[in-house]
This record gives sequence, structure tokens and C-alpha cells, in this order.
Amino acid sequence: EMWQFHPTGIAGAGVLVTEGCRGEGGYLLNKDGERFMERYAPNAKDLAGRDVVARSMMIEIREGRGCDGPWGPHIKLKLDHLGKEVLESRLPGICELSRTFA
Repeated sequence: EMWQFHPTGIAGAGVLVTEGCRGEGGYLLNKDGERFMERYAPNAKDLAGRDVVARSMMIEIREGRGCDGPWGPHIKLKLDHLGKEVLESRLPGICELSRTFA
């Protein structure tokens, strides 16, 4: 058997964040504000599979490019550029999770 890690969640809350966020145009950033997924998945980038995204995030953190936070190093998932209207209509569950846990 194999384990599969879900790559995105809300730090400290133990709540998973849907991969649909990246499908709608969200993207991952390291502490330097770099969109690093092109380094690991040049074609798919932020839309790469869970295994590739999770492994890439761990490499970024292990190599010192994770963002500091009270629950340890993490990677940022940027969504605010999508705008409130898109977030509310396309990702209403994420908006609710953010209001509750973030």
C-alpha cells in the first residue's frame, strides 16, 4: 500500500483545502514570494498531481524556503488575486473555512 499526502490545508487548524483552489487559479509561493512549482513540474506547474505538489512543498521547506509561522514552516497558497466575486461564487467552501479557521 501507499500513503498519499494532501498538499494543502489551513496551518494549525487541521483542515484540508481543496485542490480546486489551484484549479481556479490559486498558486503556491515560498517565503521569497517565488512561484516555485515550475522548477518541479515545468508543464503542469501548480496543477501538478498531489504527490508532485506535496513533495515539492516539502523540498522547499527542507531547503529553507518555507514561510515561518507559529505552527512551523509552511508554503503559502495565494488566492486573493482572484477577487471576492470569484472566490465567493467558485470557492464558497474555502471562503467559509477562511472565515472560521484563518
